[in-house]
Order: sequence, then C-alpha cells, then structure tokens
Amino acid sequence: MKEGLVNIVSAYAPQTGCSSEEKADFWQLLNGMMQSVSAEEQVLVLGDLNGHLGMARSGYKQVHGGYAISNRNQEGEDVLAFMLTYDMALTNTYFKKKNEHLATYSSSGIKTQIIFCLEKLLCHNTTYSSLTSSSTHHGNQQG
Repeated sequence: MKEGLVNIVSAYAPQTGCSSEEKADFWQLLNGMMQSVSAEEQVLVLGDLNGHLGMARSGYKQVHGGYAISNRNQEGEDVLAFMLTYDMALTNTYFKKKNEHLATYSSSGIKTQIIFCLEKLLCHNTTYSSLTSSSTHHGNQQG
C-alpha cells in the first residue's frame, strides 16, 4: 500500500429481502463518502456487502481475483459496479483457499462469501502476488 493517509470505511449493506430503496440509499451514502476522498488518498472498504460475486471474472478481471464462491446475484453486480467506478480491487478474491475457508457466512448448510475487503487502486500496476495469505476471523475463532 502507498504511504500516506488511509481512509478505512466499515460498511454493512442491507440484506436480501430489504427494500430496493434501502439498498439504493446505502449505495448513495457509500458513493458520497467515496466522492469526498481526495484522489491521492488510499481507501479500504471493509464489511458485509451482502452480495454474491461468484467466480466468473468476465468484465471484472481488473477488480476480481477469481477466488470466490456461489453464483453472482444482483447485489454482487452492485458491488462490482461500485468497484469499477472507484478503481477498487476485491483483495480477498486474490487468494486461493478451500471453499470452506472462502465462506464468510454459513446457515442451514448454505455457505456464502459476503464479507469483503475493497482497496482503491492508486496505481493500475498493483498486484497481490507478493501477499501470501488473507484471513477473516469470526467471533472467538482463532487461527
């Protein structure tokens, strides 16, 4: 990451089942926050964006590393559109892991990946190959 000011944003998007108005309000608020940040400043958006991105990278290779689970849904399309708009990379999709380690939410046998780390690309030569691991720990989980 570039040296200097880092803006860290913690985001929690409305869940599936919430109204489209609530979802639009969330993205409008997040867009407003991004527009208030200087182009030279680093931004990390961390949080539960409640979107399923799927493994397909077509049209999103510059922002999606390809290591994800589940099929893409509309909320995942919204996350990807946001990333393209602000030149952000979905950093936790650049690490090959077992599917059970990619899952950030599990309920009734269904596992999904909805918690993401987005990093603003200040340089389009950015690669994540020098990083070897990325982890998400929930609650008391250690490891």
